[in-house]
Amino acid sequence: MRILDRYILKQFFLNFVILLVVFGCIFVVIDLLLNADHFIEAADRHAQRDGGQQWTWVLWLIFDFYWPVMCLWYMFFSGLLVTAAMGFTFAAMAKTGELIGTLTGGISMFRVAAPVLVIGCLLNAFSLPIGEFLIPSVIDKVGRTHRDLEKEVKAYNWLYFMPDDQGNLISCRQFNVTNGTLEGLMIVERNAKGETTRQINASDATWDETGNGGWKLNKVELIGVRPPDSETESTPTVITNHLDSYFFPTKLSPEIIQVQMSALHLRLLPLSQLETLAGNPSAEKYHMTIQSIMNSRISFLVVHLLVMLMALPFFMLREQRNMMTQAAKVAGLTLGAWAAAVLIMQVGGQQFNPVAAAWLPVVIYLPLSSTLLLWTKT
Repeated sequence: MRILDRYILKQFFLNFVILLVVFGCIFVVIDLLLNADHFIEAADRHAQRDGGQQWTWVLWLIFDFYWPVMCLWYMFFSGLLVTAAMGFTFAAMAKTGELIGTLTGGISMFRVAAPVLVIGCLLNAFSLPIGEFLIPSVIDKVGRTHRDLEKEVKAYNWLYFMPDDQGNLISCRQFNVTNGTLEGLMIVERNAKGETTRQINASDATWDETGNGGWKLNKVELIGVRPPDSETESTPTVITNHLDSYFFPTKLSPEIIQVQMSALHLRLLPLSQLETLAGNPSAEKYHMTIQSIMNSRISFLVVHLLVMLMALPFFMLREQRNMMTQAAKVAGLTLGAWAAAVLIMQVGGQQFNPVAAAWLPVVIYLPLSSTLLLWTKT
């Protein structure tokens, strides 16, 4: 049996790698053809500024731009690639009569499929550490557009009066995504009635986790207003203080800022940070979205497994059949099930209970895949 397992796994891995490379290259080539001018212009700017040959910068920019995107692409499509590789493997064995030969030798069809199912689950599960460790480390690169190629990171040029958990408004001239710093900062402090009580200006600020968290401001100007004294004054008095540094406590962390400025950023965060954001008052309006993302990240792996199980009976055949017909049936079933699951998770998580929406495809596909497997003649 070990010889048979090694033979099946060899064919399965070969098919999986071929599919991964082919579809990855198709995606990259099409996108590259549509945006080649951006790569050439960015490479020319790098060559003039940093030296070197233009073609070497083109190659580097292509690699640097697409490898984070391909990691994200693998997370999203790994289940379909595994299912397709399994289909090619068993279709080839059925065409050559090897499946019927193993059945004649007293080997169950499920036993033949066992190594592929185990390794397929591992290949699908590999997307979890990619999403938890690799993608968060290059989250700024994933969020880039082709127009940001000359930049190493995507930096937002401004932040316009973003409210925090206390109702204060924070603006800045530039927010740096990589190190989470603010430049040209202005904070408008407000009371419970929404009235301005003080304005804080600072040259720059860095996030500090001290206590409940806040921003450490440098070169600070505090502008406050003292109400008029009815006996001696008739108009309010503006009081200005200058400080070298100042700590401004708030829940509006760099992660919250990025979430509010980019919906994509929220979906790329690891589960540990999503759990932290779920308890942050400044991210209260994203609570349902966060719950949906956290549950969908796990349930999507289960959906990939169930889609693979749904495709299996179409190739576990005791007699010769037209494999093109079988492949067309599998493609329609698996692509439809995968697309429906994505739609349910994306739309249902916003409109209904996020946990229920995330696991609804699993609830639907579990009996369906079980029924198809029971129909398999082993």
